[in-house]
Amino acid sequence: GPGGPGGPGGHGGPCDDRERRVLVTLGIFSIIKLTRLVQLLIPAFDFCIPSKRCVSATEENACELFETIDFPVDEFFPPQKFDFPGAAENEHHLRR
Repeated sequence: GPGGPGGPGGHGGPCDDRERRVLVTLGIFSIIKLTRLVQLLIPAFDFCIPSKRCVSATEENACELFETIDFPVDEFFPPQKFDFPGAAENEHHLRR
């Protein structure tokens, strides 16, 4: 009939207000690494001793100051599965 399979609109079923649709867009993202040997020319200069004396801005030890700074390691590495509470239990539950 007109509302059945192959009817108007080609939806294969009645088209009324109760019909729900989900539209999904799928895509692929690829990261490709290419490696090739190349010649690299690095300019070399003679050793030279600075003629002026270096004056530091502060009397503090730069190494001690650097060790007091909290380095944002998480900004450079994405979070791993074990960083999320319950991730391991959730994965075990999904494998059943």
